Amino acid sequence: MPSPWDQFQRYQAPAMPMQQQAAPSEPLTGDDYLKQLDPGTAAMVKAYVEGRSLPVGNARTPQVQMIKRHAAQYEPNFDESIYKTREQTRKDFGAGTASKNVTSLNTVMGHLNDLRETADKLGNRGFTMWNDVANAAMDRMGYPEVKDFNLSKQAVADEMAKVFRSSGMSEAETERWLQTFSSSSSPEQFKAVIGRGLSLLDSRMSALSDQYNRGMAYGPRGLRHTVDFGDRRVEIGEKGLQPEDLLSTTAKEKVGKIKSWLYPETTKAQGASA
Repeated sequence: MPSPWDQFQRYQAPAMPMQQQAAPSEPLTGDDYLKQLDPGTAAMVKAYVEGRSLPVGNARTPQVQMIKRHAAQYEPNFDESIYKTREQTRKDFGAGTASKNVTSLNTVMGHLNDLRETADKLGNRGFTMWNDVANAAMDRMGYPEVKDFNLSKQAVADEMAKVFRSSGMSEAETERWLQTFSSSSSPEQFKAVIGRGLSLLDSRMSALSDQYNRGMAYGPRGLRHTVDFGDRRVEIGEKGLQPEDLLSTTAKEKVGKIKSWLYPETTKAQGASA
């Protein structure tokens, strides 16, 4: 016979919800990690990672080993080889060949704007043969416009040669570029040649910023720091050194004037939308 107890279901305790296991937190890195350190240690770690200075003392001392451990935590995969590359890059852009190139870039932007101004003062027309006759007469009468233009043109040639010498572009090539126009050129020819010069300089700026970023071994996390360009200090963000960072405030103003002259309609449209 069935047991009278069969009519009752066996009691089962209600299932307890599974406890959610907290995902292990990722170890702190970057500035978040640096904030956990005392200011003195944090400063030494940052200087080491940025290629500014090695930890002071014998490499085997506990203090130096501690700084290196902190550095590897601050920037994962950081090691002595990265330090050396960054140190060399800083020296090159601080006082080496790259630094001289940056100085020449800033100087030539001013000369290129002078060339634009002296070209405008010639008052040339579209007919180059007319310009040739008119400028020759103006020069013989003692007006300075033609001589000022030629001096500005030579200044651009000299400084551009310095800019491109280290990149493989010879002085002869720079001279050939400048020989494509003269004081008798039309306004359209002036704009074409000066625009081409600005484009060449933009390319050189991009190449220099890429060179810096490769030397500083930029990774996906970036490296916030500062770099000295002799007369000024530039803050570098997570995206690295940008081409425009190479120019001083004065040089940027010169470039702005050149671009307004080359592309007046674009400049007006940007001003209207601002």
